[in-house]
Amino acid sequence: MAAPITAALPTGTTESEDKIFSLLLDVNKQYGLNCTLRVAGGWVRDRLLGIVSDDIDIALEGEYDGNVITGAAFCEFIVKYQADHGLEQRHVGVIKANPDQSKHLETATTHIYGEAIDFVNLRCEEYAESRIPTIKPGTPKQDAERRDLTINALFYNLHTQLVEDYTTGLQDMDDKLVRTPLAPLVTFHDDPLRLLRCIRFACRLMYAMHEDIKACARDPDVHESLRAKISRERVGIEVRKMLSGAHPDVAVHYYWDLNVVDCIFEHCTVDKKGNITGSRSLDFTPEEWVRAHRMAEALKTASKEKKLSYEVYLAAIMSCHAQLPATAGELEPYLAAVITHGLKLPIKVRQIVQAMILGARHLMPVWEGGFDAAKLASLEAQGTPMAAHAAPLKATPRVLLCEALQLAKYQSGKEPLALFYRETCLLSSLMATAACDEGARLVAHIDGDALLQGVPSLKAVLNGGEVGKLLGVKGPEIRPALAYQLRLQFEYPSAGKDEMQAALVKSIAPHRSVLMKLPRVGDPEGTPPPPKKRRT
Repeated sequence: MAAPITAALPTGTTESEDKIFSLLLDVNKQYGLNCTLRVAGGWVRDRLLGIVSDDIDIALEGEYDGNVITGAAFCEFIVKYQADHGLEQRHVGVIKANPDQSKHLETATTHIYGEAIDFVNLRCEEYAESRIPTIKPGTPKQDAERRDLTINALFYNLHTQLVEDYTTGLQDMDDKLVRTPLAPLVTFHDDPLRLLRCIRFACRLMYAMHEDIKACARDPDVHESLRAKISRERVGIEVRKMLSGAHPDVAVHYYWDLNVVDCIFEHCTVDKKGNITGSRSLDFTPEEWVRAHRMAEALKTASKEKKLSYEVYLAAIMSCHAQLPATAGELEPYLAAVITHGLKLPIKVRQIVQAMILGARHLMPVWEGGFDAAKLASLEAQGTPMAAHAAPLKATPRVLLCEALQLAKYQSGKEPLALFYRETCLLSSLMATAACDEGARLVAHIDGDALLQGVPSLKAVLNGGEVGKLLGVKGPEIRPALAYQLRLQFEYPSAGKDEMQAALVKSIAPHRSVLMKLPRVGDPEGTPPPPKKRRT
């Protein structure tokens, strides 16, 4: 086997890393294991980039008692060493091979000085018609060549304290280039998921993508292999990582440039157990994807002030799709088919994306004539008495904004309201004006208005039972009556029960046929509410 190209770590290793590596070498020597110990993969790449990483994976090369030593066996010697030297001991965990999670070989894990360390053998992989390979013991070169990218195929030899490169990883890092260890067609045929990983690392590191990868990535056979061999869950994980990264706009560009949009975004039907029974591509048009990319670029620019969630990028992509249903009732199952079933992302993600799209649509009239904060002042603040309304209260810009803010209940995180209204306002502004400027002004206005920030937790002055008794309505008629009451509260935040009762009687009684048809938030005006579902 040809000797590898070697290099020293520019910044060396940390004190905690030295302790771990020293213990491993002592274990190897004390018990006569005669293994060659190397750190593999991402840790080496990150340390060469000057990034401290706790993701230490040890690749083992050697035999014990005539057999290739396994990660689990080596870990047992570590536990014995810790016991012999009075060190803290932790149990050995074994992660079985699971190709759907990109785990092709059993991995053992134990803790050393409080850090979780993974152990696995050097190996080579032979693939047939599925993603499940035949695993055999391998050399460092074979192990490096079976990896996804050259920059992830580097080793750090604990014995020589040098980086070992059996491919072109060191040169590619100097050239800032994403390249596969073998010909891309071979690498992608072995595991088509690597195509998406190429995109992810090109975005994460802002490295150029080798032209051979681009040409191979556009091959229809590779796309078919990606669809046939890769679970939707694995596709969803890669998409989430890309859109959560530092350059989601670049990922959106690569999706179209490499013709993988239809492989990523699929409308999937499932059975009662959640198993996919059918799928179809969304068939984005070039014009729709150009718009999606521009929106992603605008969101990325806006995120310089504060990072945005990956859900808003998903919402931007989906909002550009002409086939996206117009009503809330139809939107929910459509997004479930694409996000929950097609990308296997959590239901919460679908709810957030749905709430953002509905809220963004609901805000569209706010941008007419340009953003004007004066239009968002409540009628109460303008000095208009509540009793002055004989006709039903219209959906003013303030009402539309408050109804959109109420969708924040679907958002999660440390700052649910701030995160939700910021991203929804930016998305709506993009949909209406193709820029985030107006949305940013609206966000600043909400930031300075305590009443608007309290909208998501606003409680109705009168509950459903009280409204029903007051107006003589019941069943499905109570929902629009409560929705109308909230509109009054948005405009008159200090109104008490007596004022609200009088206003509801005065407004709803003469206009009942109109008010009972208030659309749900996000639906176009004039859209009737969905029929009440009958129990079966």
